[in-house]
Amino acid sequence: MNAEQQKLVAQLWQERPKLYVHGAGTGCVDLTGQDGKEEAWPLSPDVLNWMAEVVAPGAVTLETGCGYSTMLFAILGARHTAIAPDYQQHGRITGWCERHGVSCGNLRLIDACSQDVLPGLALDPLDLVLIDGSHAFPAPFIDWYYTAEKLKPGGILIVDDCHLVTGKILADFLEAENGRWELVRRFGKTSVFRKIAANPVVAGFEWIDQPYCAKRLGAPPPQGLRARLRRMLQPLGRLNSQHYLAYRLGLARPRTETTAAERACLHRHAAGRKRLAEIGVFQGVNTKAFRQAMASDGVILAVDPFPRSFFGIRGFGWARRIAHREVGLVPNGRVVWLECRGQDAPVAAAARPFLPVDFLFIDGDHGYEGLRGDWEAWKDHIAPGGIVALHDSRNRRGRGAERFTHEVIRQDPDFVLLEEVDSLTVLRRRGPEES
Repeated sequence: MNAEQQKLVAQLWQERPKLYVHGAGTGCVDLTGQDGKEEAWPLSPDVLNWMAEVVAPGAVTLETGCGYSTMLFAILGARHTAIAPDYQQHGRITGWCERHGVSCGNLRLIDACSQDVLPGLALDPLDLVLIDGSHAFPAPFIDWYYTAEKLKPGGILIVDDCHLVTGKILADFLEAENGRWELVRRFGKTSVFRKIAANPVVAGFEWIDQPYCAKRLGAPPPQGLRARLRRMLQPLGRLNSQHYLAYRLGLARPRTETTAAERACLHRHAAGRKRLAEIGVFQGVNTKAFRQAMASDGVILAVDPFPRSFFGIRGFGWARRIAHREVGLVPNGRVVWLECRGQDAPVAAAARPFLPVDFLFIDGDHGYEGLRGDWEAWKDHIAPGGIVALHDSRNRRGRGAERFTHEVIRQDPDFVLLEEVDSLTVLRRRGPEES
């Protein structure tokens, strides 16, 4: 925080405004006998001070519930959404901010229950989520379910009121999710987690995949061959070999770092195309989808160096094996595999007959220089009217590929922006008549 922000936070604690009024404006019936009583009910100072250190200006944040935390996000300049069915508290929050010169321009206050709003709410990838709305079952779990996939890898999830049964269950569940979530701090009744998985953390899991569920006292041990195999493979943790074996046994799906919304967008733009290229195949999820969507006489250049090693031993290529198997399940068109870096692919003899391409997906090296190399090698091999889609090119705090996209690609007069979805940027090469 800068000096002005520190001063505002100090004023907030000094004044301790009472934001909540029992029963009034909440859409909830007050059963406490305290109808009309005013309360402050802030998060603890330790939690708010910690948040002030980790939330950067422009960070994309969301909370269920609202209060002092909402005012802090506004002070810090975050792009913040707060969901709570309490128009009166919203008014007190914005009133305090306006009186103290705090801009509410990036503050979105939604007067509704989070469980009603989140399923259909369009959200940019999130840097931080605070779950502190309704504590009645199943509200905290719904809040987590609809925000977990939107939280960026490395993003922060804060669960408040873990002394209550619903908060405790959610916190205990997350603490057991090794490889997907990491406990960062505990502040009394508040637990802070970091999302460490780049892959889905909600979709596609059975209860046996979730340690908290699998180990509950009184739960019968899972039976059958599949369950036994899962238990046998568990000690291997997150090794690629473990995932490959689980995949071949039908216990795991191929991995991808694209979101469902991004995949739908890519599929739409790839449909009917005849010359396609993908830089960064990984486990072939998108390559397979492109092969399904392209024209029946289409060709896709699948470009990936596919590092092959296992405990330092050369020759293994788990992602490569999964990708070849998955893409081979689709008989449509033809696939040309190019095991090289994206910037080296256009000069490969196997690629030249299929250039220029009318669809290019760049999902390789996400660093600034990495994308520069791919872009400079490929931009002249995109046909007029052709599509180029750039993954991890936005909502990445202005780093690496996002910065190169903004500084160079978006400024190129030969290309026009078509669409932006999550971290995906889609452009079209102008035709001669548009130059």
